[in-house]
Amino acid sequence: MAFLTTYAYTGTYDPGTGIFTIQARLPIEFSATDASGDGIFTTDEQITVIRLNGIERTGAYLGHTSTNDGWVGQTANFGDVLFSDVFYARGSSVLGISATPFDAPCFTPGTMILTPDGEKPVEALCPGQLVVTQVDGVAVPRTVKWVGHRRIDLTRHPRAEIMAPVRIERDAFSEGVPHRDLLVSEDHAIFVDGVLICAKQLVNGTTIRRERDWTAVDYYHVELDQHAILLAEGLPAESYLDTGNKGFFANSGQPMVLHPDLTDETAYPTREADSCAPFVTDEASVRPVWERLAKRAAALGRQIAPRMTTTDADLRMLAKGRVVKPIYRDEKLVIFTLPRDAKEVRLVSRAQSPNEARPWLSDTRQLGVPVTRLVLRGADEVREVPVDHPDLVNGWWAVEHNGQMMSRWTDGEAVLPLPPVRGIAMLEVHLAGAMTYAVDATPDEVAERHAA
Repeated sequence: MAFLTTYAYTGTYDPGTGIFTIQARLPIEFSATDASGDGIFTTDEQITVIRLNGIERTGAYLGHTSTNDGWVGQTANFGDVLFSDVFYARGSSVLGISATPFDAPCFTPGTMILTPDGEKPVEALCPGQLVVTQVDGVAVPRTVKWVGHRRIDLTRHPRAEIMAPVRIERDAFSEGVPHRDLLVSEDHAIFVDGVLICAKQLVNGTTIRRERDWTAVDYYHVELDQHAILLAEGLPAESYLDTGNKGFFANSGQPMVLHPDLTDETAYPTREADSCAPFVTDEASVRPVWERLAKRAAALGRQIAPRMTTTDADLRMLAKGRVVKPIYRDEKLVIFTLPRDAKEVRLVSRAQSPNEARPWLSDTRQLGVPVTRLVLRGADEVREVPVDHPDLVNGWWAVEHNGQMMSRWTDGEAVLPLPPVRGIAMLEVHLAGAMTYAVDATPDEVAERHAA
């Protein structure tokens, strides 16, 4: 899990076809039943099919409750994502919906789990067996309740990089811990210094690193009678905690998530509340642990090469087939001259996940720049595009709030439809601040491709 939070989308409903169309980062269409054909949903109607990226999928229906102004949907798993908080505004043909990717922290097969009878491969464990857990430094046997498993084809997954396993090398934590290389999903929490930390936040590129060349991976997880700390290859790591993510597994008895996502932070409040030990993701808690493990890697002769970084987003604009560079820029404001009669531009910048440059961070979204205001200044008029405008769809992450201020991250290539402005106009892009990028993240390739 990392930081694909719940996304809020808006779209339109066509009562003639019964289809909701949601403009998101990828096309999503909802087929809906509407017995009356009038575009007004009642408690007797429901969504039963979703067309996601051209593929039709069915799942638990999305029922709803009528309100005076429309209807509010219930939560439902449609095989790829969890849809919830649906609102259809009666008479306006506007649909609001939240979509939450699934997550599941897991072990790979062959991982040796300590039991009272010695170590056993995770895939050999069965419900009713005992495993050894660690409680305040004391070995306590607990009963296996369920063992989930799933095979992921990384060649077909849309975000293979976040599904690939993290390898924790032998001795990475201390002598003999782990006593063999351990492979886990990136969101599997490791128990270290009295807290639980996701493996992805401990990645250092040497003794703890992502396996980027795998074409497929099998994952297993062990659910006990209560959440606990197992010993996997001698390294304390969490057992399975059900945060509503059993659709990840093939044998859960629930509709299976077709393309699961291990980077969802929406389950973190549940993990914080229900974990058997403090579950932490903040920089103040994680960075000292990361730095200690980095020093351990250096002591083992696995020196971590420092990465060059920059706070320069190299923001530029693509308009009418050409690259437009800013006429002014500082950390909070970038100004462009708009080509005459431009109806749409793209804001292109460096983009990467924050944990590329600072691996102890949990956020793995591909982020470009954080925009607070978009202002067009013409010869005799000023027009503003609010950052929560429904036309800001492609290349934009969900709106974030910091007190009274709204901001919105781009993903490095954000489409900005422009209201009409007479004559020559300037575009002001106001930013919330600077992000730290690794310098190998450059917008040049994207800019040149679109300019061509």
